[in-house]
Amino acid sequence: MFLCEKCFEHKPRIISKRNKDNSASCSHPAMHDFEDNKCLVHILRETTVKYSKIRPFHVQCQLDLCRHEVRYGCSRDDECFYAHSLVELKVWIMQNETGISHEAIVQESKKYWQNMESNALGAQIISNQAKHGSLNLKMKFVCAQCWRNGQVSEPDKNKKYCSAKARHQWTKDRRVVLVMSNERKKWMTIRPLPTKKQVPLQFDLCNHIASGKKCQYVGNCSFAHSPEEREMWTYMKENGSK
Repeated sequence: MFLCEKCFEHKPRIISKRNKDNSASCSHPAMHDFEDNKCLVHILRETTVKYSKIRPFHVQCQLDLCRHEVRYGCSRDDECFYAHSLVELKVWIMQNETGISHEAIVQESKKYWQNMESNALGAQIISNQAKHGSLNLKMKFVCAQCWRNGQVSEPDKNKKYCSAKARHQWTKDRRVVLVMSNERKKWMTIRPLPTKKQVPLQFDLCNHIASGKKCQYVGNCSFAHSPEEREMWTYMKENGSK
């Protein structure tokens, strides 16, 4: 949606939409000119509401995340050519590929949520029916330390140690989840559901992984690193699993 950028950048932040009584200004008493100061903002509503500003895309923009912003905040703010959030990066990639404008994105977003609301009851029924047994993956837990060393070690009978000669302790923080799809027939690791960052309702594959490259943000990347991880994360998100 569009918000007043002057209010959005104010300290503390002020959320001002278009004034319903006077469409030329924002809803704040300062009544900033809305058309001259509007900015695209992504809103994520979960336990709290998170606002992410999406800056305009131009030829100098780099289709990658700003490392400074990811780690401790970028001091260049709007002068930085790198994306400052995952959603900004996704919008930039979409604009680069399709040329879609911010106005068209807002209109498509409105249509999407209107359809979502009209189909909410039917979707809830389908979700409840598919909640159990809908994950078409084989799954097992293995020892994380053995897996890093190229071994696949499951727990012993008492589930206190792994079955390897090293007998590593079998605890929640020392095991990893492996899944295998019927299509690929290969065991893939599943990282924990990324809860520290904004979590989308539907996950996408990491652009680096999809293009055959190594992801530079393995510890912080909120995009799935395999189709199996995408399916598993989506299932976990929908069913409240961790």
